[in-house]
Amino acid sequence: MEKTNFIWFNGIFRSWAESKIHLLTHSLHYGLGVFEGLRVYNTKNGPAIFRLDDHLNRLYASANLVGIHIPFKFNELRIAIIETVRKNRLLEGYIRPIVFLGEESMGINARNLSVNVAIACWPWKKYFGEKSLRVKISPYMRIHPKTTPANAKVTGHYVNSLLAHQDASNEGYDEALLLDYEGNICEGSGENFFLVTENKIVTPKKGNILEGITRDTLIVLAKEEGYAVIETNILPNELKNSQEAFFTGTAIEIAPISCIGEITFRKNNDITTLLINKFKKITSGEDQRFSNWLTYINKNLEIAERK
Repeated sequence: MEKTNFIWFNGIFRSWAESKIHLLTHSLHYGLGVFEGLRVYNTKNGPAIFRLDDHLNRLYASANLVGIHIPFKFNELRIAIIETVRKNRLLEGYIRPIVFLGEESMGINARNLSVNVAIACWPWKKYFGEKSLRVKISPYMRIHPKTTPANAKVTGHYVNSLLAHQDASNEGYDEALLLDYEGNICEGSGENFFLVTENKIVTPKKGNILEGITRDTLIVLAKEEGYAVIETNILPNELKNSQEAFFTGTAIEIAPISCIGEITFRKNNDITTLLINKFKKITSGEDQRFSNWLTYINKNLEIAERK
């Protein structure tokens, strides 16, 4: 990880080196916290954050689902994210807002604990680069929606993701594909999953997945190109009938999949490549039809300062 200069913490900028928390921080022990991942892209009009408001809305929704009250208003965090990127002079990279509980007490009861908010950013290229991914179906099941809210981006959920990814990596694969409790394909360790079957785009339905912002973006772009997008249950034995597969996510963006176990997909990923190119034109600011998805750092900071 390439360090930047400043991290926003509870309304104050601290240096990267000084941004530390207590060893008895409740969230460190019990895993109750929520976070987001956003990307900032370098455009001809300067750095711009992709779908900032959508990510912030999901942060507040995640906090609400697990009973955490964020002590900052939406617009306060919005301005803080923009300012964190500007202050670190970041042209392109990743942004991580995180909400976590303090160190005032220990135990399962999370009441009467302070709520802390931090925002960091750093340069980070595409998670897996440009290669097509080799994937395996994980022996680890995606968390059951009756255990914790599956659609909340909770810090503790990622133990499930980490174990699945480590297992895949140890077997020589790039990434894992997790099934849900009913045996349907669910998602990657940190990505949403899509198939291309006879020119139709198929993706797991909502309910057991994290509803990704990039997933939603992809669905909008695919429909605009005239492709039918079907959100449904997908069984592993249906993979053999598909021609393309890919992952989507903030860190990974859109990444083609070359194989899932013994099942291989065509190398000529026409539809995946089309969607990747459309996504790049939007995040670069070239496609002005989706300019509302970009929050330009300099322009929006000037507006915030005038207010």
